[in-house]
Amino acid sequence: MGTITWALDPLDIVLSPSQVNDLGDLYQAELIEFGWIDNRGRRILCWDGGRMMNHSCHANSLSPIAGLELAVRDIAPGEQITCDYAALNIEEPFTCACGSANCRDFVAPAQLWQMADIWDAALQNAVQHFDDVAQPLRAFLPTDVATTLQTARRNPSQLTSTRTHWFDNSGEAMSSPVQ
Repeated sequence: MGTITWALDPLDIVLSPSQVNDLGDLYQAELIEFGWIDNRGRRILCWDGGRMMNHSCHANSLSPIAGLELAVRDIAPGEQITCDYAALNIEEPFTCACGSANCRDFVAPAQLWQMADIWDAALQNAVQHFDDVAQPLRAFLPTDVATTLQTARRNPSQLTSTRTHWFDNSGEAMSSPVQ
């Protein structure tokens, strides 16, 4: 718990909406399948194994800050690292078969907003362990992100809500999605 499981790095491809449109239909399915959308509407395509991370409705890794995933519980040897796709600004709902006891049966864009309190509590708990565990990916963190995590370790309530990951295509900052 508290270990960085993924961090955005310079080898990841960050595409603006206009760059995605310029690529045309040929690449759309791949970008949707293996990419995610940040809170600024950019499509991120990971160069490493992060693009293969599977979904779980009881994910063991969540994002306290855009471009970073943190283990929110201990992950057993051989257990896959999972995230919750609802946190990735998905554009279309899908039927879920993750097998978790907490499976929501479907994953939808608005769930980022609905799950935020649960995710925030898990991240506030996990960030307290940030300096107590090995951090092999720490070198990939920008200084301001590392500082934010250090501050949150001492005062977890200072950690920004996962609601800030929401990309609202209307341009309204932090507006709740239509339910």
